[in-house]
Amino acid sequence: MTAKTMKSKLSWQLITLLITAGLIVLNEVFIQWATPRGWTTYTAANSGPGLYHDGVVALAIDPQGRVWAGTEDTVSVLAPEGRWTNYETNSGLGNDTVTDVTIDSQGQVWVVTDSKEVRMLTPDGGWMTYTTSAELGNHSVTALAVDPQGRVWVGTWRGGLSALIPNGSTYTIANSGLADSDIWSLVIDSQGRVWAGTGGGLSVLAPDGRWTTYTSANSGLAGNGVRALTIDSQGQMWMITDNNEISMLAPDGRWTTLTAVNSGSDIRAMAIDGQGQVWVGTDGGGGGLSVLTPDGTWVTYTTENSGLTQDQVIALTIDKRDRVWIGTFGGLNVFDVQASFPVRVLSFLTVLRGTLIFLGALILVWFIIARWRKRQVSTQPAIPSALEQPPAPVINPATTELSVPPDPGTPTAIPADPNTAFEFGQSLLLSGQRAEAKACFMQVFRTGSPELRQRAVAELEKLGEVESS
Repeated sequence: MTAKTMKSKLSWQLITLLITAGLIVLNEVFIQWATPRGWTTYTAANSGPGLYHDGVVALAIDPQGRVWAGTEDTVSVLAPEGRWTNYETNSGLGNDTVTDVTIDSQGQVWVVTDSKEVRMLTPDGGWMTYTTSAELGNHSVTALAVDPQGRVWVGTWRGGLSALIPNGSTYTIANSGLADSDIWSLVIDSQGRVWAGTGGGLSVLAPDGRWTTYTSANSGLAGNGVRALTIDSQGQMWMITDNNEISMLAPDGRWTTLTAVNSGSDIRAMAIDGQGQVWVGTDGGGGGLSVLTPDGTWVTYTTENSGLTQDQVIALTIDKRDRVWIGTFGGLNVFDVQASFPVRVLSFLTVLRGTLIFLGALILVWFIIARWRKRQVSTQPAIPSALEQPPAPVINPATTELSVPPDPGTPTAIPADPNTAFEFGQSLLLSGQRAEAKACFMQVFRTGSPELRQRAVAELEKLGEVESS
């Protein structure tokens, strides 16, 4: 390979590297520009004074459009105009983790804390607390719901279901048709029926006191542990079960079960938007936020392809504009689907970015190896060789003379003394270097004595390089 060819090859290698690096940079810039479109994130750091704590574990939206975020320390409220209000220790709420937030039909705000308390925000901005054993049965509150008549229902851990206001009966497996005394979720439908998701099935208390219980044995319920409950605009009851599946009970009694969206993650939160799309949040493991599209497929948003701050989604709610509000331990995320790029486009760009990075790395390795091989060749010692061999001599039988073409030049590595050159050629022949030996014998033929010339001709005949004429 000539120096010019080698230089040209290296130039193309460098150009290829620069093009690949440029594509990777452009793709990365586009990803960073496209990914946040439609996404807004509030944290304690970027909304200050705003969100009180980045751990958002409960969400609700009141009739005025204010977003109530239960955090690991208190409740933070975001008004539609962007103003934040925090109910801190001096408000009477304390610094407990707010595990549930509920807005009743009168717009009153009810919260559950991790200190076995239920609190209601009074018109003067204070908090009324319900903590006595008579009211709550001295058990941790796990779920809260308010019916159209203003009755406040609480589900407890090990304590069953109670009507908190007005102070009414407590229902357990011992005195009612409740499937289990561990209440995991609560919701009340337009008919005033209380739906209780328990560790042993889904139990429904009708206004007339009748109980109905659905289990995996007597219905289409996918699993007996019902983690979450949501009613859509058509009156369909959606539920998340403990085996990470979603079951839906239609008003006509038909059951539908959806397979798990991400088998490696547990579904923890669920919400239905105005178009009937089901949104679910998982507790990590690459799960993130997923939505069941109208064509029956799942689309998943993660920290890799969206503006989601964490793949562990704890709480979900949807406002009147169909914006999805997402509670994570990395802050409060808001997703405006209409303003975002389709996730399939972002996924394609992510795959493209990975492909370009792989190709760039491959070309870089090839470039390094090529440079190393060139360096190895340039540092090797010169080996006696005939780079340009003259045409073979032709013997004239009448004169026994060799007709030798013009000498294109004698390799400088061949000894000038004919005797030494002949011996050197023989040693090269013994070592298998036929081309180099031929060059030596040709040099002896041109410069040696008649005897040496005859001996050189004999060696050339052995090599098959002499033609008779």
